[in-house]
Amino acid sequence: MIVEIGKTIMCEGLNFPKVVDGKKIPLYVKLIVRVFGSYRIFTLDKVSVLGREFKLNLDFYLLYCKKHRVYYVDFLHGFEDKKYFLGCPLCVNEYKKFIDGVIGRENC
Repeated sequence: MIVEIGKTIMCEGLNFPKVVDGKKIPLYVKLIVRVFGSYRIFTLDKVSVLGREFKLNLDFYLLYCKKHRVYYVDFLHGFEDKKYFLGCPLCVNEYKKFIDGVIGRENC
């Protein structure tokens, strides 16, 4: 889970989006997210996978879901020539359950 916004980011695994405890977010950051829709909290510039380093330029954002009333952290998903998207983890889970029901699978 996210420990400090804007300083040290520690998380359990790299599965995003992740819900963040709203009590740990400074008030000015909450206001920015509510007014502008998102707040860039950090950029991941490199990652090490199986001993190999890869250079990235991956921005992580703090966002707010009005439907579920939660703050969450996510990065832009998609491709450069296509549209990017960000998704609330609770909305994503609802969508997965809906799709599973439509196609008759229990797990996506």
